[in-house]
Amino acid sequence: MKLRNVGLFLVAYVSGASATPYSSAASEIEFSGSVQRVNLVGSKTKDGEWVDPRGLLTIKGLELGLSTQEIAQIRQTIGDVVCPGVQGTGFLVGQGGQILTNAHIFVDDSGRDRTNLEKCFWQNKEVPFQRVPLDVGAKTPKLFTRSTNSEFFLDLAVVRLESRVPEAHPFRFRTAASVRPGDKLAMISAGQLRMPSLPEQTTEVIRVGPDSAFRFDYNREPIAQSCTVMAVGKTTDPIPNNAIYSDCSATRGASGSPILVRSEDGELTIGGVHVGGGQDTADYTDFTLDASSPKGRSYSNALQLNQDIIEQIERFESESGNTQPQ
Repeated sequence: MKLRNVGLFLVAYVSGASATPYSSAASEIEFSGSVQRVNLVGSKTKDGEWVDPRGLLTIKGLELGLSTQEIAQIRQTIGDVVCPGVQGTGFLVGQGGQILTNAHIFVDDSGRDRTNLEKCFWQNKEVPFQRVPLDVGAKTPKLFTRSTNSEFFLDLAVVRLESRVPEAHPFRFRTAASVRPGDKLAMISAGQLRMPSLPEQTTEVIRVGPDSAFRFDYNREPIAQSCTVMAVGKTTDPIPNNAIYSDCSATRGASGSPILVRSEDGELTIGGVHVGGGQDTADYTDFTLDASSPKGRSYSNALQLNQDIIEQIERFESESGNTQPQ
């Protein structure tokens, strides 16, 4: 899509939000100047006003029980994953030479590779930030599915960085049993569109070719929130799975956000990856998980990382040879 008289491609903010059950909603955004509502889930004040559970990491960190070290670890390992036409969240895993995010960052709704993937990069939230190109080629990214609409529970991609982030300390994967309804989660996003409370974003125009470029808008720090598991799996899903359904609030930009779970020994671990939900059409509605009212859904779902997925991610890293800082 080109802006009139400017000739720039706009970067689309992908969140997993959709108007159909499991679409990635990779729609392009025109800068019309209008302020749209945000997706809020299941919490009101005594006066009936909706409460936005999201906020900047520096503000929400204390509420989430994060230590100074964990906040620094989040800034180092969680950031924007950006390709021409799409933008989401990705986070370092393993030894810091690869990121985990959603497959729909790299393929469209038809399962075809998006264009100009060689221009993709990842940028964390440290000060100053680190920006690292993605190693996109014949053997990377590793996609767990190309059918991201019908197989939302496999909407996952692991992709190598061209160089490892020095002294990185990614969060470890949760290896305990599946989460249960009522469990507390923390969701960290590189950015979320349509949050009026956010400071003004930083904007860059990044060239793709002589006559085209795209606009990259980003926040200086991550967006954090506390959530509750509302259900695990869903009887009406076409294929049985153990996806996490929660009351996280999410808009475009949240795709690929890590779902963090505090283990019994107090360690903050990666329990899942945000995939979808949080529909624009469900703004300001109570949490529902009712197949009879798909347009009234207001929830977020996440791909829960089982042992098989974790082993595939670890095997992908061991095959790379990109394990040393460059």
